[in-house]
Parts: sequence; structure tokens; C-alpha cells
Amino acid sequence: MENNLLSIEIGKHAYLPYTNLGSEDRRNIDVWLEQLRNWRNDEFLRSRAKRLKPDEEIYAVNAGNDLFIAFEIADGKVILRSIIGKELLRAFGRLEEFSTA
Repeated sequence: MENNLLSIEIGKHAYLPYTNLGSEDRRNIDVWLEQLRNWRNDEFLRSRAKRLKPDEEIYAVNAGNDLFIAFEIADGKVILRSIIGKELLRAFGRLEEFSTA
């Protein structure tokens, strides 16, 4: 199963927000990224992620602590595309789509 894990890449638009996170939030994001490495084998994880574009493997997931992450699955990698605060999603009227029930 180790061969089936995806590698992790932090995209250029996510790099600055990622490096500016506090230690607790960064640890939380790191845990999510590590879990996302098992994307191919984890049906529960895939069910929690919301596809952002129907024709692309770009998703968002509630990462806790009022943070959401947007990521892409491509070429054997999880690519962190963005870290989004709850307030930004609320401003665009999209928060309900990503709420956990």
C-alpha cells in the first residue's frame, strides 16, 4: 500500500498562507495533507471532499479550526492549492456547501 500513496506538493498560491499559519493550524493542515496521501484508498476521505470543478480533480475540505483547504489530485500528487478561512467562504455564500453534518 505504501506504493499507492500520493506525494505532497504545496502550490505557489498556498505557500505563503501555509508558512504564515500558527503552529497549531500548520500541524492541523499537515495532518490533513498526510491523510490526503491515502486519497486512492480512503473512501471516507473522498466522501468528505467537495469537488470544485466538475471536469477537474480539484477539491475542498473542512480542515477544522475555521480553515478549509483546496487541493488538486494530479500526477500522483496531492497539490495544496489554497488555504481558505471560514469568513471568506461565508462572504461568498459558499460556507454551507462545506459544512460537516
